[in-house]
Amino acid sequence: MHARPASHIETLCNGFRSRFEWHNSRSGLRGDGKSVLSLIGTDTLLGDECRITIEGEDEQAAFERLSQFIQHEFPHCDEALPQVDDQAEQEPIPQSLANLNPTLVRARSVNQGTANGKLVHLARVDLNALTLPPTQSVEQEQQQLAEGLTRFGKALDLQLMGGNGTTTAVLEAHRSLLRDGAFRQHLLDGVLAGESCAAAIVATSAHFSPAAGTVCQCLSARSAKLDIRDVSFQTITAKFMASSASRRSRR
Repeated sequence: MHARPASHIETLCNGFRSRFEWHNSRSGLRGDGKSVLSLIGTDTLLGDECRITIEGEDEQAAFERLSQFIQHEFPHCDEALPQVDDQAEQEPIPQSLANLNPTLVRARSVNQGTANGKLVHLARVDLNALTLPPTQSVEQEQQQLAEGLTRFGKALDLQLMGGNGTTTAVLEAHRSLLRDGAFRQHLLDGVLAGESCAAAIVATSAHFSPAAGTVCQCLSARSAKLDIRDVSFQTITAKFMASSASRRSRR
């Protein structure tokens, strides 16, 4: 389970006062239904048998709503690729090529149309390679962390206003990660322990990424790891913007 479907479950569970425990019978891992990171950490794959325990004053209403969601809505959290007509007539190949009796491997297009441009190799962002600013006082670092989180949250809200489809799903997943209690607590613990705000963000990304990626190397695990890294990088970016704005205001 990666961040997008996990964020849907987290949003639903947080609408109730009851406690939700997600137990993956295959992996033996348990997670809090009200935490995106905790759900990702259960290493839930397609076909896994899972048990959800609900306890609290509104547990019956929560059970009914979650049951309806799991059965009818959860399978459609991610947009499916467009249907392809297998019976459609295949494009012929040029006669000059056909005369060579080539072995043809037909593929399916996942996007209509064509495009051209310059191929550019993009490497993933290595947070550990970033040049981080020196550590300031705990109070200053706490303030910068709070301002950075707020700035990033507002940026996500603005993007969601103009998003649609898959874009909206990704942004909502990132917003759920940003609001996750475990994520924020780990950031704060790092700052209170004397780390700079930026160093705490890098450490938090490293702390939660293995939980999403070392249990298995499946696509959903890699996707979750990328979501966590992306949120961490954007939080650092927002933090630097907040720091720059703060310095300008003091001049």
